[in-house]
Amino acid sequence: MPEGTDVYSEFVKALIDAEASRKNSLESRAINVITTSGTLVTLLFALTAAITASKTFTFPVAARGWLVGSGGLFVAAAAISVAVNSPFFYTPSYLTVQDLRDLWSSTYTDAQAGVAGTRLVALARARSVNTVKAVLLLIAQATQIVGLLVLAIGIYVILQSQHSSGATVPAGHVTPPSSPVPTVPAGHVTPSLPVTG
Repeated sequence: MPEGTDVYSEFVKALIDAEASRKNSLESRAINVITTSGTLVTLLFALTAAITASKTFTFPVAARGWLVGSGGLFVAAAAISVAVNSPFFYTPSYLTVQDLRDLWSSTYTDAQAGVAGTRLVALARARSVNTVKAVLLLIAQATQIVGLLVLAIGIYVILQSQHSSGATVPAGHVTPPSSPVPTVPAGHVTPSLPVTG
């Protein structure tokens, strides 16, 4: 029959494991944001290269700011996501030989209490770090969404510019030939008609 100390010790360990799973989930989502942002920046460069390669199309000045802004937002989202996976959030736990010697003769109950206390301190630290990671991930995702909206506006401006600059002649329309204007040779005098009274 397990004692109460065993139950509490396992409960604290379960809480630590839950925070570890939460940490892995947040970091995995941050990596997805980095991958998606990199793909979007690549597509943005490809789109710009395809547009500027056309000799019959003038790149609208109004769209440049939108495209540059969207690229900057994607890079910012990736940078924030990199911070989510930063190792600087963690401080290692040390157990020296001297500490082990001092604790080696402890009873079973005292040892469980000491381990549980250490785990509770680690749990508080893990929760604090995961909260910061969650906030950073939320900011990164929001930045990426705004970047998509800005990119959509830039593409819309490009399409509108292309539509307005491409004036076409309706099908079946025939432009009538212009009538030649008669010219009078130099030195030619037009005879006047006699006036009868």
